[in-house]
Amino acid sequence: MSTRAEGDTWWRLVAPKRDSGRTIPLPTFVAEALRERLTERDAEKRAAKVWAPNDLVFSDLRGNPIAFSNLQHWWTGALERAGLAYRRWHALRGSTITILLADGVPEITVAAIVGHRSLEQTARYTKLLPRVSRDAADRIGRAIG
Repeated sequence: MSTRAEGDTWWRLVAPKRDSGRTIPLPTFVAEALRERLTERDAEKRAAKVWAPNDLVFSDLRGNPIAFSNLQHWWTGALERAGLAYRRWHALRGSTITILLADGVPEITVAAIVGHRSLEQTARYTKLLPRVSRDAADRIGRAIG
């Protein structure tokens, strides 16, 4: 979300009111990569003659948001290098939800992580993984077999 405060001549990105203050747990390797990026960003900020008045982790060389067309280009390139078919960015959200649920993370925890207000909303993103259905069949077999 972007906004312009009264008297400002520039736009600023701000978190939506609903999500302000929400903490998202990250895998250790992601947290470490973000720490490294913040160090790089701070060096870029010191070296720049002009820096946008925001606190973006990823930005252009002046601290402005990265153009969506650039992000889209990087995303499709990463998919190609990984040998994956094209998918939308938002598919990552559904994949994350599915992986967490398949690994036994409680639905209420998954919903909190992704910011859903209801378990029904989370359930719309899930896909049945073959190993999960196999595990369910094995559990039934152990229970009644």
